[in-house]
Amino acid sequence: MQNRKWLVLGATSFIAVSCMRRMLKAGDTLCLVARDENELANVAADLRVRTGAQVITRSNDLTVSQD
Repeated sequence: MQNRKWLVLGATSFIAVSCMRRMLKAGDTLCLVARDENELANVAADLRVRTGAQVITRSNDLTVSQD
């Protein structure tokens, strides 16, 4: 199977983490985006340990303001 590249928004959610484990085991590449930089770092570290994959992270709050 071809290596796919994913952009995962809300990467610290339980559902996202579960999906990302499967993606990485399949050899896919992930870029993780979440608001909480510390939690994002924890999730990325866990994924790296479990899968040995390289994971890219970006902390960003994508909330749209209703001003």
